[in-house]
Amino acid sequence: MAKGQRFWEEPEFYFSLVLFTFIVTVLALSVHLSSKAKLIPIIVAIGALPLTLVNLLACLFPQLRDKVSAVKAGNFISIKRDESQEKTQKPPAFSDFLKVVLWFTGAYVVFFFAGYLPMVISFSILYLKLRVGFTWTRSVVITGVFGLATWAIFTLVLGLEPFGIQYYY
Repeated sequence: MAKGQRFWEEPEFYFSLVLFTFIVTVLALSVHLSSKAKLIPIIVAIGALPLTLVNLLACLFPQLRDKVSAVKAGNFISIKRDESQEKTQKPPAFSDFLKVVLWFTGAYVVFFFAGYLPMVISFSILYLKLRVGFTWTRSVVITGVFGLATWAIFTLVLGLEPFGIQYYY
């Protein structure tokens, strides 16, 4: 938001307000659902409500805006960047788009034939090793924790089968 601009003149305020209202509405409508059915809206709302509320407050109170903008810009962690590399970056090409499409297609095929747990484990390891560049040990440890948490939520809480797609039809 530009300095001196009132909050009602800024589109960010209205977007945050609509998003906040939508999340609260979904939560209110999911109150009467079963405990398994309302788990996903609650999980999403735990992360989304505070973020949209902070953004709304930053739009309403200019003093808070500067502190929130530093967090939104990622300035709360000091990372030294190579400016020469930033200047030479090109916009994403068609090959980058094709990689994303193939990645999601591969994930869907693994999910369809093997289930959600093999998909989560295999694609997490591949992403952490190939894209992020972590070591194999670090990739396996992070993927193990993430896979265990995914298994606990989807199998123990929601009752879904981790291998195959018996419950999805």
